[in-house]
Amino acid sequence: MRSQLHFSGCDCGGIFGKFESWCIRETLKEPNAGSSMGTTNVSQLMAEMRQLVVNLQSRERATDGALAKSQLVNDKISSMKEYQEEVANMNGCWRMQGRKVLLAGLQQENRQILQLQQENRELRQTLEDCEGTLEIVMQKHRLMVASMSNCTLPPATLPIVFNPGGDAELHSQKTVQFSRMLQDCFLEGESMSNIDQEVIARLTTENACLRELLNISTHNEPSAIHEFTERSSASTSASRSNGSLLDGDCNSYEARDGASTPTSDSQNDWIQNNMRRNAAVVKKSPKILNDVIFAEPGSSAEARQG
Repeated sequence: MRSQLHFSGCDCGGIFGKFESWCIRETLKEPNAGSSMGTTNVSQLMAEMRQLVVNLQSRERATDGALAKSQLVNDKISSMKEYQEEVANMNGCWRMQGRKVLLAGLQQENRQILQLQQENRELRQTLEDCEGTLEIVMQKHRLMVASMSNCTLPPATLPIVFNPGGDAELHSQKTVQFSRMLQDCFLEGESMSNIDQEVIARLTTENACLRELLNISTHNEPSAIHEFTERSSASTSASRSNGSLLDGDCNSYEARDGASTPTSDSQNDWIQNNMRRNAAVVKKSPKILNDVIFAEPGSSAEARQG
């Protein structure tokens, strides 16, 4: 429309020019008597035409301003429509979700947080129990090491050992017996260590499997951990009442060979059994050393003859 008005203004200017040239030609054609009257009319017409062109140009500028304002208004209206559509979409989504869905999600998150806090407390308690057990074991170990370090050989038997004029064959035999005894002790200690490592590895694997099962059951059913704890405590109390808990060195060996997992209640018994077995080995070692090192020459000769 603006371009049309612009072209119309240009056409008006051309028409005005053509009209002016025609008036001049007509004036020249008229006689001299009426030339003043014709010139006045032409001047008046030209002035009116100029005024008309000026009015048309001013109206064209006003029309251009109105078009610009209308374009701005259209842009604002379109942006307001888009805003209203976005607000309507958001309101629709909010109505679809609803407050109940939001509350249900928050309650589920709160339950999960409480479960994680409970599990954290249980893990802290387990860690404290493990630290206490380790402290007891290390205390017993320190006592054993101190008792072994305080054990001294009788002074009366030292000259027999360090006698340079003794029998060389007897000393060599004692050395062989001592090396065999040390080898037996090393083999026994290595076997005990291997058994303990196997038990620890089995317990670690079973613990990981149980944790995975508990995680799966917890994901499916949140109250599975409490049910598992109640059932485990019930089974432990039942086994105690029936006398199924193992005690002693033989029972601990059978439990380890049978790939049974000691529960949290029988863990202390299992540790005490290991400590008693190690103490028996430690107590047996000095006796063997005394028998081997401080044996009389006559008894060794009789042993060789036998």
